[in-house]
Parts: sequence; structure tokens; C-alpha cells
Amino acid sequence: MKIISIANKKGGVGKSTIATNLACYFAHSGFKVVLIDADEQQSSMIFQESRPDDAVQFQIVSIITSSIFEEAEKFKVDYVIIDVPAKDSPVSRASVACADRVIVPIQASQYDILASEGTFELLEKISASNEDFKFAVIKNMMMPNPQFLLNKEIDEVLETYRNRYGLHIFDSSLCYRVAYKNSAEEGLSVAEMKGEKYKKATDEFSNFYNEVLKWV
Repeated sequence: MKIISIANKKGGVGKSTIATNLACYFAHSGFKVVLIDADEQQSSMIFQESRPDDAVQFQIVSIITSSIFEEAEKFKVDYVIIDVPAKDSPVSRASVACADRVIVPIQASQYDILASEGTFELLEKISASNEDFKFAVIKNMMMPNPQFLLNKEIDEVLETYRNRYGLHIFDSSLCYRVAYKNSAEEGLSVAEMKGEKYKKATDEFSNFYNEVLKWV
């Protein structure tokens, strides 16, 4: 079993969207997966309530106490995904400490990257004491236009952090698209939505998922 936490002390970076989509992708691939919602906002639990009965099902549970380490170890599945709260708390630290892998979503702004430095520092300390522990950044909510100047600035800042903290940065990136909001409201991944307007989001998330499979 592998535990994958989606974490960043900075809020509004799309942790729940990535956690729910990843869980759906794992389930569709035939893996046994559990999604733990450790955030008091309960976005992943709301996702479950909206999920259609005829969709591929997987377990989503709420654990908002620091006993999450012991609880996560009880599941007999291939993957446990934890949607981590966006704050420094005992629950957040336990959610990260119990993970084999941590994915840090970074929003498309230098401010968000700087605000995430505390997360990088914590993960670096964990990796120093656990050689099997890995963490990586996924660029999220990027502007779809690859020529957008801010996208290039983000790459430059992340390169500095790569050298400082030994960051792994996924080659894939996820853009700011209404498709993610619409699919979340339906309790579905972007790949489960019908229509051409979901193709770009599906393609980019599929690329990210394939990278995650190789990285874990």
C-alpha cells in the first residue's frame, strides 16, 4: 500500500480537485483506493455525496484527527490518498508524516510559490530522516496560453526551489479550466464527463496521472 498526501499550507491551490480526480483515475485503473478527507471543509466528502450511483465507486472517509496515521494504516488497499488541510496543524502534520509520497499543488503566481516555502521546509525535514519518502510539485491552475509571461516566471522561481529543496517537478501541468469545477459539482472526474469541452482537461490530467504512476 502507498499513501499519497495532497498537501500545501497555502489554501485555494486545488488540493481537493487533484485528490478526487486522482482517486477516480486509480479506481478506473482497477486499483483499490481510499480517499481520506482530512480537511474540515469536507470538499471530498461533498464530492462523494454528488457521485452518481452508476459511476465506478471507491471509499471516501472523513478523518480530521491526528490519529490519521493509525487509521490510514488499517486500510487494505493499493493506494490511500489524503486530502490535507490547508494549515499548519497536528492533523496536517500527521497527514504528511504518514505518507510515502506528497504532491504539492502550486498555483500560477509567485506569491503562491513563496507562501508554500513552509511546506517545502517541512517536507525536506521528513525526507532527510526517511530515504523512501518523496515529494513533488504539480503546477496547477496555470494559464492555458503557454506563452503567458507569468507561466515562464513561475518556472524560473520553481527552478530556484528545485535546487534549494531537491524538488521533483512534474513535467505535466494543470490549467485553470471550468471543466474541473463542473465535474466536481457532478461528483465525477474530468475523464468521466461527456463532451468535447472536457477533452483538454482530461488529456492534461491523464498525462499527470501517468507521471504519478511512474513516480510512486
